[in-house]
Amino acid sequence: MTTARAAWRMPWLESITCFLLVLMVVLVSISVTLRYVFSTGLVWSEELVRYAYIWLIFLGSVTAIQQNAHIGLDIFTEALPRFLRRWVYCLGDVLVMAFLLVQTYYGVVLILKTQGMLSATMRIPMSWVYWIFPLSGVLMLVEMLRQLRRHWTSGGTDK
Repeated sequence: MTTARAAWRMPWLESITCFLLVLMVVLVSISVTLRYVFSTGLVWSEELVRYAYIWLIFLGSVTAIQQNAHIGLDIFTEALPRFLRRWVYCLGDVLVMAFLLVQTYYGVVLILKTQGMLSATMRIPMSWVYWIFPLSGVLMLVEMLRQLRRHWTSGGTDK
């Protein structure tokens, strides 16, 4: 990892994803223990775990883009000449950014449509849950712009 990439990393993002994972494991463990040992349970825990999982997935995707850890098949691009590889990588980056723009836009639309809705058990605004769509979309867009610049300047040699 280059120094510029290391400086951009968001340690707070990794801390939040770790916290969400620990929260999920603890809540599921407590819920299962209460259900099967004491024949009772936490009514709200399943809903909170579900929402934590949604946030974990989208924040984890930001981290995966930063670390170039998404699954990719590079056998074809590596066989291309360097000048073509640059264009293929940049085209892929632009396509991902187009998807992220759509995700961000429709995330905002979803938030606006669910302003008055409350979750079934915890009674929290559903718009809070859906904020992850535009938030992660913007964070991933920023990282994809950095990746596009890196692909262009490296001539396709830096994945």
